[in-house]
Amino acid sequence: MKFYSFLIWCLGITLFLSGCGNKSSEQQVSEQAAAGTKTEEATTGEDHEAIAELRLDNGSKWIANTETTQGIINMKKLVEDLPAQPAQQDYKILQESLVSELNLIFQKCTMTGEAHEQLHHYLLPLKDLFEQLGKSSGEQSGEIVDQILIKLREYDQYFQ
Repeated sequence: MKFYSFLIWCLGITLFLSGCGNKSSEQQVSEQAAAGTKTEEATTGEDHEAIAELRLDNGSKWIANTETTQGIINMKKLVEDLPAQPAQQDYKILQESLVSELNLIFQKCTMTGEAHEQLHHYLLPLKDLFEQLGKSSGEQSGEIVDQILIKLREYDQYFQ
């Protein structure tokens, strides 16, 4: 199952990168290959300097497309609707649902420029947390869900 989760993530990143910007097919293929490498680096912690750069737009929030904002709202609801005493299966279902919502955000991306880059800086740590949730068990799963909810609530501090 872990392999399939990883495969879904790679597909999501590929779709996200191919859907953003107006690039030739050859450029997209090159970037998709690089994206697979970047995804691996991000999950192993080697590329977190770029992730840490999330910042405001000269003191203002970045303008996000409606689909992105709705995806974040949907993810918050998924986490908040988790049962008070979740079983491991509940965490598994949550992780799969969160990945699905993130993939929809990737597919519907219309953002460009620096706002688009800042969205990447916001989403990559979430992606990492989703992967951790897929590999966790017991009390650790609950702690990761708490971190996910904190990160999801940060969205409104940086995007509108």
